[in-house]
Amino acid sequence: MGIITKVDTPMSWCSGMVDDPKQNGSVRICVDLKAINEGVMREKHPLLKIKETVAPMTGARIFSKLDANSGFWLIPLAEESQLLTGTVRKILFQETPIWNLQCPRTFLKANEHHCGRLKGRSESYG
Repeated sequence: MGIITKVDTPMSWCSGMVDDPKQNGSVRICVDLKAINEGVMREKHPLLKIKETVAPMTGARIFSKLDANSGFWLIPLAEESQLLTGTVRKILFQETPIWNLQCPRTFLKANEHHCGRLKGRSESYG
């Protein structure tokens, strides 16, 4: 997966990096995208409520589960948007960073699009 890429040219925008200690003692390096999130144009796509998803499954006998644990990383960023994800380490994101406020809605919309053929026979919950 091409999640990030190294950049050698000067960047006009640069986000800081933050250390996030994990419970096991190791450290997760994160990008602070607060400034970018302030300027993100949010798409108006409703997030489903559990009741809306569970009710249609009443009486169902067969269930499946898809592991979408890394699904956010499957949504590519437009090239012009990639330039806004630059970090002090000269790294750009090529896929949607999960810290982007729009990401859950974009992921749900993509999930609904790809599972649309199953409409009436399946339900999805993001």
